[in-house]
Amino acid sequence: MADPVVGQSAIAQGGDSAPSGTADATPNAGDAGSWFDSLPDGIKAEKSLEAFKGKPISAVVESYVNAQKLVGGSLRVPGKDAKPEDIEKFHNEAYDKLGRPASPDKYTFQKPNVDGVTVDDKAVQSFLPVAHKLGLNSKQVEGLLQFQADLTAASAPNHAENFAQTMKDLTDGDEQTPGWGSTAPRYIAVAKRALETMFHPDAQKAIIDSGLGNNAHFIRAMFQVGKMGMEDGLVIGEGEALKDGRTGALSELEKIMADPKHAYFDRSHQDHDAAVSKVLDLRRYAMA
Repeated sequence: MADPVVGQSAIAQGGDSAPSGTADATPNAGDAGSWFDSLPDGIKAEKSLEAFKGKPISAVVESYVNAQKLVGGSLRVPGKDAKPEDIEKFHNEAYDKLGRPASPDKYTFQKPNVDGVTVDDKAVQSFLPVAHKLGLNSKQVEGLLQFQADLTAASAPNHAENFAQTMKDLTDGDEQTPGWGSTAPRYIAVAKRALETMFHPDAQKAIIDSGLGNNAHFIRAMFQVGKMGMEDGLVIGEGEALKDGRTGALSELEKIMADPKHAYFDRSHQDHDAAVSKVLDLRRYAMA
């Protein structure tokens, strides 16, 4: 019996070399190009895979995992045949992700601080449920409140500037309406008293806030109302003073007209211009 040939024994080789004619067909995970080269030609042509060419398969797996996380955290826009409740659910999820608080009472914001503008807290509170329904976050609510305050301030009348112009209009008049001259404050007092007599305090405030209190046409109209009310006994106070003032004006006017030596009749007198102005004022006041 012949002895086995040790050189041909597998155990004698000690695993140092593979049997002749065999090869490892499994791609080496460390070989960056092997997995890509084994892909079908159609998939190789995909543009999205170009970035992974020459990289290990682990890079592809990592990218896939991240993409799945992104898809899981994203919103799926409802299709055109989606039910109303699905659309509402989508909107609510979107609003929440964009920072809308859990409920209207959870809004946090700084109230506007604009000179001349008072923030109506009740109006703000009534706005918050609407803002929540519309999906607004706290920053958007704060921005809208600030915009409203700025708009209110910009549209508010400039009372100081308007007052100066109104006094000039009432004093000097124009081509169609004679001015009241130096007696303007007395006329305005009658108009003011008429306003206070004819209107409720809340209505008075609304009129003043609107800017009508500095409207020369409105003041003239209120003077006429006050004048008629005074004659009917409806307007008192400043109206009574006007009665006495008219009587006094007539009396003084009669004295000037009865004095031929008065500066009014002497063009060369140094006080002539002042006397003429005074007579005009007295006539305006007496005939009002």
